[in-house]
Amino acid sequence: MRKGQILAAAVELFSRYGFYETEVEAIAKVAGVSKGTIYNYFTDKHALFMETVEFGIERLSKRVSESTRGIAEPASRLETAIDSYLSFLRENRHLYRIVFLHRTTLRDAEELRFAERFLSHFSLFEGILADGVERRTFRRLDVRVASFAITGMILAVHRAQLSAGAGKAPAGAVSQIRKFVFNGLAEPHSKPEDDSASPT
Repeated sequence: MRKGQILAAAVELFSRYGFYETEVEAIAKVAGVSKGTIYNYFTDKHALFMETVEFGIERLSKRVSESTRGIAEPASRLETAIDSYLSFLRENRHLYRIVFLHRTTLRDAEELRFAERFLSHFSLFEGILADGVERRTFRRLDVRVASFAITGMILAVHRAQLSAGAGKAPAGAVSQIRKFVFNGLAEPHSKPEDDSASPT
């Protein structure tokens, strides 16, 4: 429970003030523990920051995975996953700021560790896409590239929302992403250039 309190306080303060301006003493005060207690769980401030990053990614991944449980149809699963991802970002702005905006404060070794963990969460959509390809709901494609592209669109929509100062997702954001994913840019009569790529 104490570790959870520390992480919650760290997420709030790192998000608000950034890594360098946040003191361990301030985190301890908000968490309601002593500074020494923090060092019982984390070797230093960098280690604490790194764990808040991983905490955010794990919570996001869990939210998306749980939201699609029990949904068999690939297109419905994908739409639900997109909605869940965007909702998580909207509801957890502190975590978003740490994971996606403040990670430049990481040291080289930590950045490599973060990159591996961060990129792994892009696979959230790969299983759904691969299942859709196998069922012939989706055309054959490189599911890893497609998963990266979908994630990028979601992050771009959320970033635009924050820049606009909106309190909620743009109207129809999920449906617009869905239309782009399922229909692309071409008119219905246009022929795709290459439909032969094998899923990975």
